[in-house]
Amino acid sequence: MKKSEKLISWLLILASLAVAVPVVIGSAYTYLSADDFSFEGAMVGLTELYGSPLKAALIRTWEYCLWREGCYLGNFLVHYVRPYTNGGLMGHPVVLVINSLFFLWSLHFMITTFFKKRSLTSCVLIFAVLVSTFQLSGTLNDQELFFWFTGAMDYSLEMSLLFLALAFYRRGADEERIGRKRLLYILSAVFGFLACGGSLEIVSPACSCMLLMLMLRFRQDRGRKISYVPFLGTFAGGLCNAVMPGNFVRSEETFVEGHITIWDAFRDAVVCYGSETKTILGSPVFLLLLAGTFAVCYVYRTELKRDGMSTGWILALIPGVFLMQYFMMFPVIYGSHTVVLNSGRTMVAYEIVARYLYLFYVICLAQWVREHVDAVKKIRVGIAVAFAAVVLFAVIAHGRVVTDIKEGFSYRIAADLRSGAMQETWALRAYTLSSLENAEEGTDGIVWAPYRAKARSMYSMGLSADCSEFNNVSGASLFRLKSATVVYPDE
Repeated sequence: MKKSEKLISWLLILASLAVAVPVVIGSAYTYLSADDFSFEGAMVGLTELYGSPLKAALIRTWEYCLWREGCYLGNFLVHYVRPYTNGGLMGHPVVLVINSLFFLWSLHFMITTFFKKRSLTSCVLIFAVLVSTFQLSGTLNDQELFFWFTGAMDYSLEMSLLFLALAFYRRGADEERIGRKRLLYILSAVFGFLACGGSLEIVSPACSCMLLMLMLRFRQDRGRKISYVPFLGTFAGGLCNAVMPGNFVRSEETFVEGHITIWDAFRDAVVCYGSETKTILGSPVFLLLLAGTFAVCYVYRTELKRDGMSTGWILALIPGVFLMQYFMMFPVIYGSHTVVLNSGRTMVAYEIVARYLYLFYVICLAQWVREHVDAVKKIRVGIAVAFAAVVLFAVIAHGRVVTDIKEGFSYRIAADLRSGAMQETWALRAYTLSSLENAEEGTDGIVWAPYRAKARSMYSMGLSADCSEFNNVSGASLFRLKSATVVYPDE
């Protein structure tokens, strides 16, 4: 690697750390929030009833799969791990710091498996993926994936497991020793199965990505039955999740006129897809990432498909990427009977994976251009002109660039840490939980909060002045109180 390349690589590494480190630090300020109360509260009585936390969690998981949702892994973990019950105030910080580190490590492991480790290409891709995940407008909703235990167990954890499934598949495909190849393929299948144990929104890209990997290697692995194992394991997990009765029971809880049938959902998903695509591709920063990724992958001859990227392949990937994105949002649209991704977690999860798929297509396009259009001498000039046009667009759209940066999750965490809002929010949540825990059993637990939380990057606790609210009732159950109420200064 040349000195200039080393310098750029180190700058990218530092920039990547600047994006990733705030997320890990912010995870250390997390606390019991929203649905966490109901899961931990319900398990208090169930553990006593069944005499074993493991037995109670397994039974409760099965019940949830029957009448709530099919997230077999997420359901089990939220009922069994119970960070607050088992770790007190430090339970959530410990678990969610581990989850953030696991996500970052598995992402790094996947990228460095597909692309040469410590190369400029891998550094660019890691930076592009991290920015796409944590540092664009809309990623503030990442708080539901990384700072909320329930959301983390249904979304970001499964994304991490998918990264490992893809990495082990690629390593297995490249491995020449039969015994080791089988082991890697089996590991890929296991992680793929587990990756389908969360939200159905993650199940769709998990299955489609593993199918795509199988197709990319089809010519080389033709006749090797073991190469089908990773996809089959992932598909089995997705099928187990999708057919659970709880998914349909939950979907039927609310119907919206004109958005009831599956045909309505197909139409609504098209509308939602158009809106989300406009949001994603309307980001100047993301367009810069796409242009930079294309330029680097072209110049450094990155190969994602070892036997060549044919014109048929690059054309087939256009509808392929569309279908992968479309069917990722479809379960959410069909289940909620709306034309939008109606929660922060479903929206940001879709946008993150959609950006990954755009980056994937640009990498494939760079390989195709190099293999098929390089005969045209002016191609390098054309790429330079296209990149300059994107940069010019970003300069013209300076206001949007600033918004992208300042509304990014990592930026907001750093801002909250710098202002002290993060620390104040943690102190307030700790005071609230300690007050409820120390209240006399069977009484009305009332907490007079000294101030409101100000950290924008943190997820809401969910307790209010109305003791009849679901989270308040769940909190009362957890702390064995008659009722739980939190009153803020302006109420």
